[in-house]
Amino acid sequence: MIKGVTLFGLLLIAAISWATPPNPVTEYAFAQKCYYSLDKKSDHGWEKCIRQFQIIVDDFPKSELAPKSLFTIGRLYQEKFEVSHDPQDLQKTFETYNLFLKSYPKDLLADDALYRIGLLRFEKQKDSPRAAKAFRALIERYPESDMAPLTQQYLEKMEGKPENAASASVPTPAPVSEPVISADPISDEEGKIPQKFPEKITPPATPLPAKTRAGPQSEKDFSIKTIVIDPGHGGEDPGAIGPKGTQEAVVALQIARKLSFKLKNDLGLKTVLTRTTNKTLTLEERNQKANRLGADLFISIHANANDSATANGVQTFYLNNATNKAAGRLAARENKAAGKKIDVSQQILSTMLQNANTDESRDLAREVHNALVKHLRSSKNSVKDLKVDSALFYVLVGAKSPGILVETSFITNPKEEKRLKNSDFQWEVAEGIAQGVENYLESRQKTASSL
Repeated sequence: MIKGVTLFGLLLIAAISWATPPNPVTEYAFAQKCYYSLDKKSDHGWEKCIRQFQIIVDDFPKSELAPKSLFTIGRLYQEKFEVSHDPQDLQKTFETYNLFLKSYPKDLLADDALYRIGLLRFEKQKDSPRAAKAFRALIERYPESDMAPLTQQYLEKMEGKPENAASASVPTPAPVSEPVISADPISDEEGKIPQKFPEKITPPATPLPAKTRAGPQSEKDFSIKTIVIDPGHGGEDPGAIGPKGTQEAVVALQIARKLSFKLKNDLGLKTVLTRTTNKTLTLEERNQKANRLGADLFISIHANANDSATANGVQTFYLNNATNKAAGRLAARENKAAGKKIDVSQQILSTMLQNANTDESRDLAREVHNALVKHLRSSKNSVKDLKVDSALFYVLVGAKSPGILVETSFITNPKEEKRLKNSDFQWEVAEGIAQGVENYLESRQKTASSL
């Protein structure tokens, strides 16, 4: 009996010693799962998620995930206040953001914390002096912040300055050395691709139906300046190939050029393409280029593929763990084309790195997808809505801005292949995506104003 107890004790000690010790990555994964499963219209579950993020702040204060966790706690209290309208939740929001600023003043989210404090003071408490104090602190401490222009606007709004003065005070973005794609003729290199490109990007003779716009960047979120558009595949990688030989790489570039034109001319945004010719680019080079240029949004254009020739529809993705097998298979196909494989540890890491942008990427994906489907259907195109989903597309891993991947149609479906090659349909797709981007900018503006 004693021998048995001793043996059991030894086995128990061994099991404990072999068990994986707590670490910030696993704790953060649990906290994230809680956050994304939270019913944000209910009063329940908030404190549980807050406690899970607090574990990382308390137990791993020097971890890179500690500041992200503390900032998320502030967001949770802020979002809870929007449901509960409890002044205590608002006070905890201020306390958490102020603690973040004190603990991590050089973190990339520090300007966001100050911005949120200022907006909450101004919009919720109607406390203009304290709001102005927060806004001025942001501009003084973080003058190069992407939040600085919008903060300056709020300051001038509070001081009663006319709107044109506010607009004039917004710093213009620094010139980008990369080419801005417009209606210029394509290069000879593109002409070497088997499919024929249009000689230049010319809008269709009959304007596509679109919402009336008050002018480039009018009433828009000035923190969004540069959009990097990524035409999938290219060069040695033609992507998926349709029954008639149409290459995904060709279609993706044609749509990307039209989308660039729409965003630049309709919304006044600066656009940069990761490739403007039939050039081979690694997946790393694509998002590295976006990061180097300081992209505010990243949009990757693709055409879908399936073993079944009847598969059809439009789908939009953002980066996160795949929520179903079909999404996982699609991501695996795109990644395999570039020789990439994401294992379980990388899944956690990629989700972790994207935390600050997952919500924004999801919101961007929804706005773009809904606008794209709505616009295509309004243009008398039969479109199957495959919804918004998440998956581990390697091209989105490592991007420091909200990013999405749009599967514009199935190139392996004979009808959709024919449609994808049609210039008018390409313009329809570009218009739908551009409308979605505009809707996203407006929703950000409304969210900022309601904080």
